[in-house]
Amino acid sequence: MSTIADVWFAHDDGALVRTLTELPGADATVLRETSTDPSPNTYFIRFENVHADAIRPALASDHTVRDVTPISTSETRQVWSVQFTEEAKLLNPMVADEGGFVFHARCSATENSSGWRERWFLPTHDALYTIWQRAREEKFEFEIFHFNTLDGELSAYSSGRTLTDDQRDALALAYERGYFTVPREASLDDLADELGLSPAAVAGRLKRGMKVLIEESLLVDDSE
Repeated sequence: MSTIADVWFAHDDGALVRTLTELPGADATVLRETSTDPSPNTYFIRFENVHADAIRPALASDHTVRDVTPISTSETRQVWSVQFTEEAKLLNPMVADEGGFVFHARCSATENSSGWRERWFLPTHDALYTIWQRAREEKFEFEIFHFNTLDGELSAYSSGRTLTDDQRDALALAYERGYFTVPREASLDDLADELGLSPAAVAGRLKRGMKVLIEESLLVDDSE
């Protein structure tokens, strides 16, 4: 049975943890990449609540960071391309190994704790247990805040349909850019520009993707 899980994890060598410890009040969110990058350790990171001038020296002193490139900057929000070292500890690779993917990933640091809060889709409940075991073996602090298991009879409602890569990318980008917030932080035209598509094409992907998600979750609950 497929599982959606909200988790928190931390490690002494956690990616970006040292950077954010040096930048009180800042946080970092991984943006889903819509282009093809040859390096699996490179991510687009949106930093908020911190000035761009403070980010580069903090990243330069972080042993989990190999290379950085600024993509776009403003007074309070910047997007950087960050390449992590092999020392950097993240659980994304474990999620991928289990056939899942990360919906949302955000890192923040406080006086009491620092780590990553993420939402995962996993193809089975056992996959979540496997990641938990591997994380503990590698000395992660790991906490599951919430998980929702989709019914094994899902195919009776969705005819076995799943999100396509195009639908997943459009939905993830819309979520990250604030398309679903109230008020909206991004328009359909903004999403279309980033994806290199027409607004009508993006709207179609969002509608079809949301239809699949509804069929995979709400309709299962409705049968109980």
